[in-house]
Amino acid sequence: MLRSFDFSQSNWKEDDFLYAASVRVPYRLTFEQAASCIHNEHAEERGDEYAYVSMVLREKVHAPATLETECSFTSYGAPLLILADDLTTLPDGRIQYGRHIEVVGWEKGINVWDLYPDPNSPKGQHTANLGRFEFPIAGGTRFTLFARVNPDGTLTVGAREGARTCTFPCPARVSKDFYAGITACEGKNYFYNFSVSE
Repeated sequence: MLRSFDFSQSNWKEDDFLYAASVRVPYRLTFEQAASCIHNEHAEERGDEYAYVSMVLREKVHAPATLETECSFTSYGAPLLILADDLTTLPDGRIQYGRHIEVVGWEKGINVWDLYPDPNSPKGQHTANLGRFEFPIAGGTRFTLFARVNPDGTLTVGAREGARTCTFPCPARVSKDFYAGITACEGKNYFYNFSVSE
């Protein structure tokens, strides 16, 4: 099954998604709409220096599956795919990620992070790097970031930009059922589409 979302104006329904954040982010912001994409251009004014905006599909994804987003960023931006085991609704109504994996595209390539709430860790969150893969991407360049959840729960991550493609195996362990989505973090990030193929 393919679920595909075109983020140009009037071509997607925000109600298909839930806004959430990791435990270290106290605020919840929404994406801003532009003619051809959604973005977090003014998030720093509404949140903090991370300019964090994140949303996942309301319906869980079942592995094996492939997630893709076409995105871009300005310098220091970090658009990412998120795969979350679970969501918790806090007493004030905010939705918080439990354990989740971030597949991050940035100017030097792709980073993969495993994060989960941990009251004994800084800012209440344990963070472990699962891989750093070189694939330089210039600011302002549209590229496709993807993550494949394999039948054994491992990840294959990669990116496409023009004629260039990179693919890397990653030792991450992903749940059989998970929430999938996108996050804008650090700097200005732009998302043109998002798809999930199961």
